[in-house]
Amino acid sequence: MKRPAAKTAADGALRLRRMGIDTYRENVAYLHRACALYHAAGFQALTKVQVSAGSRRILAVLNVADDSGVVRPNQLGLSEQAFAQLGLHLEVIITDGRQPVGRGIGPVFETRDVMQVLQGDPNAPADLRQKALRLAGRVIEFDPDVRGGEAYAIARDILDSGRALAKMNAIIDAQGRQKKRFAPGQLTFEMRSAASGTITSIDNLRVARVARFAGAPLVKGAGVDLFRQVGDKVKKGEPLYRVHAEVAADFRFARSLAARASGYTIGRADEVPAAVVEP
Repeated sequence: MKRPAAKTAADGALRLRRMGIDTYRENVAYLHRACALYHAAGFQALTKVQVSAGSRRILAVLNVADDSGVVRPNQLGLSEQAFAQLGLHLEVIITDGRQPVGRGIGPVFETRDVMQVLQGDPNAPADLRQKALRLAGRVIEFDPDVRGGEAYAIARDILDSGRALAKMNAIIDAQGRQKKRFAPGQLTFEMRSAASGTITSIDNLRVARVARFAGAPLVKGAGVDLFRQVGDKVKKGEPLYRVHAEVAADFRFARSLAARASGYTIGRADEVPAAVVEP
């Protein structure tokens, strides 16, 4: 009986994970026993499975793992040989993770930030624009005809000329433009600084949890609108961010969570950590 090919995250199934295991010349795949998409009990020992990524396909010997530290239930692990045979290219880019990128968390606010960057809005988040250009530049560098150091300038020209916006609109039209207009939720509260000083850190996970408790991302107008970033000076009582919700229960949950800890740390200017990013 022919086994179905393991799918990638692109079509909503298993995510491929590079295991870093050298299996010499043999392609090996690793599946978690608790995988809900492909039941490990249906495979015999050393079964060969077909793995596809895009248009590339390989056969690999399947190993079943019980430890989520090896491979997670939603992943398919690949040995170095298998990863190379699929023709996948992996690069690690170090970016600034000290705070959320952009000024919002939640569908309406993140969409606003992205469209401001694409439209060249002077109020667009500078950190989001910079990160987008750096990542796009790195991808453009994959083209062997692009000279070293030119990729960033090419990416910037694509953005500033409006071509990136045009392509985004073409993608939206092809997928079906949303007729309904979403707006920030009408139930709101602001988290204010408990002290005067400099914002030395922002707990990304905490602020993201506040947004989730408010209903994001399922409720499109729910989320967090950020007013302050790391390094900003604030006075006691000044707003740090505003939380939006559409459902009263979500509003109460988010407000209770934020009241216990806002996610912002206020201290001295010399306590602000330096950003560790690639040049």
